[in-house]
Amino acid sequence: MSEQNDVLFRDPSVFARFNETVLAAHTELNLDAALRRIVELARELVGARYAALGIVGADGLLSDFITTGISDAEQEAIGPLPRGHGILGVLIREQQSLRLPNLGDDPRSSGFPPNHPPMTNFLGVPIRLGEEAVGNFYLTEKQGAEEFSDEDQQLVELLAQHAAVAVLNARRYTDTERQRQLLSAIIDHMPDGVTIRAAPRGELLATNDRARDLLGVATLPAAGIGTLEQSFRAERPSGQVYTFDAIPTMRALTVGEKVVDEELVIRDAAGQPIHYSVSAVPVRDAAGTVTAVVSLFRDVTEAREAEQLKDDFLSLISHELRTPLTTIQGAASMFLTHGDTLPAEARDALRMDLINESERLSRMLKNMLALSAYQAGRLHIERDPFLIQPILRQVGREMEARYSNHRARVIVDHGLPPAEGDEELITQVVRNLAENAAKYSPNGGAITLAAGVDGAQLVIAVGDEGPGIPPEQQERIFQRFHRASTGTQGMGLGLYLCERLVEAHGGRIWVESGPGQGATFRFTIPHVQEDEE
Repeated sequence: MSEQNDVLFRDPSVFARFNETVLAAHTELNLDAALRRIVELARELVGARYAALGIVGADGLLSDFITTGISDAEQEAIGPLPRGHGILGVLIREQQSLRLPNLGDDPRSSGFPPNHPPMTNFLGVPIRLGEEAVGNFYLTEKQGAEEFSDEDQQLVELLAQHAAVAVLNARRYTDTERQRQLLSAIIDHMPDGVTIRAAPRGELLATNDRARDLLGVATLPAAGIGTLEQSFRAERPSGQVYTFDAIPTMRALTVGEKVVDEELVIRDAAGQPIHYSVSAVPVRDAAGTVTAVVSLFRDVTEAREAEQLKDDFLSLISHELRTPLTTIQGAASMFLTHGDTLPAEARDALRMDLINESERLSRMLKNMLALSAYQAGRLHIERDPFLIQPILRQVGREMEARYSNHRARVIVDHGLPPAEGDEELITQVVRNLAENAAKYSPNGGAITLAAGVDGAQLVIAVGDEGPGIPPEQQERIFQRFHRASTGTQGMGLGLYLCERLVEAHGGRIWVESGPGQGATFRFTIPHVQEDEE
């Protein structure tokens, strides 16, 4: 074995220094720090005054140059670091170790820049990863000898192998870190909640804010998922309680089952059900063993409520349309089979049934069409001037004709300016409110239709003399499908539609009521300003 290698493996302090540096370089995640350790060890072991390690970039020139033995002041005086010309370029191109007793005597040398310290003997050793040229060691000014030896070259070539490993480790770490950051960015910006748990115990490896929002911090301990067994409770949509082993994430962890869009229900602190669509996908290694589970959580509560609303709406429409259609069908059938023999009074009653139920059916369809257009964003609002008093009088006459035990009272402020908006839609609002007043005051009485001015707005009011609306129901009466608990027929869409149409005009609607005091609905819409008339 060479003399230098004998020293390396015979001298415990040198051997320990070698092992310490190599181990540190292999575990150092900062490539520059790892390579600096190795180049300093190379200079020390071969007795060079100066040493450097150059990293070859994609353009075939030096992209980084780590030096040792040269002070910061000397480096600043020299100027820019070398890019790989002259002898340095020879090593980059030929990738063969090179020893020179005097740099200046080699015709391939390009000399030194001003202020560069004098250098004579030289040792260059390539650093390779397979066929790839990673960089080179450069050592000069062998101390105590006129040139570097074979043993020096062999020792530096050994260090070059470890330098290559340090580069490989750093690249792998950089690639892994880049992939981790990419995965983290994807997870953090996903609309679904995401958890990644290690198998088999389910330790939490990663999650995102959406998962914390959906499931709550308390349900995401870093420890194994089994810590949730006593506190976590989930149900199936049918109400059947999940056993802990049956939840999707546990099935993926324990038996490697892939679960896609399974619905479970968790109740919040107030006991309200929250519906989740859950997917759990096992991640397997090359041997097929489950190493982790990725779980996705999506809050589908609104979708389930929308489905329920749709079902309720279809059921309600079926029921509400059946009543006028049955009446119309019965009256038409009676006319067809017994029209000639019926007394005049009975024929008049059947005609009124046909007219009233046809108008009722027409109003229901008109409300549904307007609501559909609003929800689809296709509701067009005209902005034309129109008089509100004729609308109130017309609706009042309709109510008196339709409801014999009610009388209409129209009150309009003197000099009321024209309204500005969609006359047909505002007529629909007034008619819906008047129909509501008649239905919810079954004992009859006055239906008051009034209009006045409040600044830049008209205030239209429709009141009745019915039993009034309990305070606990007043906040809900403008919700879809809500009907007061009086047994009165209706789809529960009239007030909801009124609010949408009024808001579309830039106004607002509210109710004033007390037990036994009737109810008055008021809404505002713009009126034409004096300079616009």
